Parts: sequence; structure tokens; C-alpha cells
Amino acid sequence: MKDQLSIEAEKVLEFSRKNTLFDCEKILVGLSGGPDSTALLSILYELKTKGYLNASLFALHVNHMLRGEDADRDEELSRAFCLERDIPFVSISRDVKTISKEMGRSEEETGRILRYRAFREFAKKEGGNMRISVAHHRDDLAETMMMNLFRGCALEGLVSPRPLSGDIIRPLLCLSKKEILGYLERNNTGYAEDITNSMSDCTRNIWRNDVLPAIGKVSVKDPSEALNDTYELLKDDLDLVEQIVEEAYDPLSFGSIRCLTAADVADAPKAVGSRLIRRLWLDTFGDLVDFTSVHTNKVAELCSQAPAGTVTCDLPFGRIAFVTAGMVGFSTREDLASAAEAIAKGMGYITSREKISLILPEQGTVPVPGSSYILKIEIIENNESLEYNNMSWFFPFAGDDHSAPVVLENNRPELSFRRAGSSGSRKIRKLFMDRKIPADARDSILFLTKGDEVLWIPGIGHAKGFTDEVSHEAWIRSLTADEMPDRLKKISFVIGEEKG
Repeated sequence: MKDQLSIEAEKVLEFSRKNTLFDCEKILVGLSGGPDSTALLSILYELKTKGYLNASLFALHVNHMLRGEDADRDEELSRAFCLERDIPFVSISRDVKTISKEMGRSEEETGRILRYRAFREFAKKEGGNMRISVAHHRDDLAETMMMNLFRGCALEGLVSPRPLSGDIIRPLLCLSKKEILGYLERNNTGYAEDITNSMSDCTRNIWRNDVLPAIGKVSVKDPSEALNDTYELLKDDLDLVEQIVEEAYDPLSFGSIRCLTAADVADAPKAVGSRLIRRLWLDTFGDLVDFTSVHTNKVAELCSQAPAGTVTCDLPFGRIAFVTAGMVGFSTREDLASAAEAIAKGMGYITSREKISLILPEQGTVPVPGSSYILKIEIIENNESLEYNNMSWFFPFAGDDHSAPVVLENNRPELSFRRAGSSGSRKIRKLFMDRKIPADARDSILFLTKGDEVLWIPGIGHAKGFTDEVSHEAWIRSLTADEMPDRLKKISFVIGEEKG
């Protein structure tokens, strides 16, 4: 039989089960030594020792080096707390004042960035299924909600912080500051007091110490309680929107490039379209730092243009959004050509980063410069047992043929192509444009020629010979008995090692 829990631990356990916070093997607690993080680790330790928590506990303290002896005292207090309970403890120091100047950010924001960076570095080194637990509580939720509201935000800003955000868990969101202090007092648990929390010299402290208490004087309800009620209502709305977005989010992968259909984004309701864009950015770059509604609006406008070529817009950190071939994606400007090439490959075309004009031997293998392909040329003696794939082309072979050689080429948009069975030809430039091949990849598309005649464009079709069983039968029907060749030549693209 398990031991009875304290009231606060009972609430945390119920809240955490509801939000699946403890579905992990290990929990790393960010321990500052203050009342909130001390109560968090103490409650988790209570749940662990009484058999309600299976995950192993770890603690990490980050000394910001801002308060001299007080900061050192907080570190030692945190160490002693963990030592007494046999909880693995690690402490690191970061010169937040200096680093904040280098980053051009406030000390408060820099400290937060460095803490989370340290948490994730520890989790990566420790390994296993580890979650990072931080000590945000109900009053923090109210402060954050008001701060975000007056910055201008979407639902995500008003429903923040969340109990579970990726690898971050917040088990104390069910407790008020008053409950936390009461828990520590009843258990005679010491903690460090940071006097800067009572000083209105940063944004959060102004909301905590001045604005919310002033609202409380004229409100019929405690501001924190009212905001938490609103949070729960908005959370239900956000859950529904996120479900709709999740069902609509169906990216196409082209190597490392992920894209959405631009028309799907443009035609979606704005609340869905903007979130699809943010989700794609998150998938591409791993975070949403500095990616705001201004940027989602720019990308949405791009999606509505439906260009024949490629259009782009500039975004944070030197990145761009591009719309090409009816798809929207993200890259750096320097990588745009590579992204276009990856999309073209995904559409079934074969490309090379180099300008190529390569005369092919009668048989053998030839590496294709600037690509991951090898061209294989074979003489086929038995025309009855042919193997087809979309990377091979067959045509008659005569050993005494002294006409122009077969050449592997790209970047010749002035040439024309007439598909077998068609009565007319089309310029390659227009053909590639109509097929919505990304503009930056069109000059990379590989094809075979003989003189100025285009014989085969992998991914589009052939002018002579055949590529599959259907075209083979059509080719045979076009020949007389005297024209039937004894041998065929087969040219195939096979995957090799990256060249160039």
C-alpha cells in the first residue's frame, strides 16, 4: 500500500496524469534554489519515494553570476538539498551579464536562453527518454498571459505556458504561489529568496508586483483566478484549432526539404493557413524564435501568387520562403538552387549541379558529374527478356552506326522535344515551365541528345526507342519486319556515389 500524499503532491499527481507529464524514464529539474523550483523537486521527490513516480530524478543549477555571494549561496543551498535526498546534482556557471551584451538581449532573456540550452545539453549527454521539468505555477501563467496579451498575440500566446511543450513539463501549473509557500512551510523546507523578484525593474516583476495587484483592487475576482479560468476556456479552443491543423498538415519531403502545396495554404482559413506555415517553419528549422505573424502574413501572400517561376521573400536569420512548382518551403537564399534541385528530383527528374555535355561510349559505365548517379550503357542481345524501370531507355543498336553520338546534356533550353507518338514538338524551356519544374532547377535537368534531337528526358518521356512494356509494343508496331534490330542498347541511370 502506498503512503498518503500531501495535498499539493496529490494535486500535482492528478494534474500530471491528466496531461501525461510523467511518461518518461528520467526527469531533469531546473533547480534555482528559490521557492518554486525547490517545491517542484520536493514534490517530485515525495511522489518518487512514495511509489507514485517511476522516472529517475536529476537536478541542474545554473549560476548566472549576477548577484555575487547571493548567487553562490543559492548554488550551495541547491547542492545541499539534493545531497540530503541523494538526487544527482550538477551545477554550471554562465556569465549572463557579459553574454547578454554579446547577444544584444536583456539579462532576463539571456538567462532563460542559457538555462534551457544547459538543460538540453545535459539531457542529450545523459541520454534516455528524459523530460525537463520547470517550476512555472498558476501565478506565472496569469503574468505570462497578460504580458503576451499586451504584446499582441494569437491563441498560442494566451494559452502559455502549456503543461507539456515538447520535452518541457510544468507540473506546478495546478498550484498557486500561496500553495507552494504553504507546502514549503509545513515541511520546514528551506529555500533561497531572490530579492530582485520584489523589485519592479523588469517587465514580469512590474506585472507581478504592480499591475496585477492594482487590477485586484477593482476586480470582482482574483486576477490570477480569473485569468486561469480564461486560460482553460481558450485552451479548449486552441486544442480544436490544433487538431484541424494537424489533419491538414501533410508536407511533401524532397530530401531534407519539406514543402506544402501553396494553394492549400492560400485557400485555408487564415487561422489554419498561418499555423500550417508556422508548423512548416518549425519542421524545417527546429524552433519558432522570432518568427512572428508579420512573417506568416508575408509567406501567405507569397502562396496566393501562384507564380509560373519562383518567388521568394526574406525572413529572420537570413532565411527565405520560396514558392515554386506550386509548393511553398523554406531555405537560405544560398541554398535555394539546391532546394529547387531536390524538388525537381522528387518530381522524378534527374539533375546535375554542373553544366554537362558528355559523349557516351558504346558501352560501359560513366559517372555523372555533379550528381549521385552513374550512367550504365549495355548492349542487349536477347530482346525477349527485357527489364523495365523509369530510369532506363532502350533503342536500336547497330555496330556500324557512324552517325552523331549519343550525348548526356543539360542547360540547352533552346532545343525542342517531340514525344514519341506526338505530331508536334515543344521547346524545352516551355516544356519545363508548363510542368512547373522549379525555375532554379530547369537548367540542371539531364536528357539524352543526338545532334540537336532530344531523345529521352527521364521523368517526361522519349522521342525514339521505348522505356516500358507499353511503349515497347508501340515501337514494335511502328517497325516493319526488315527494320526489327537484332540488338538493343540500354542506357540506365543508377545510384552511385556523390560526385563533384
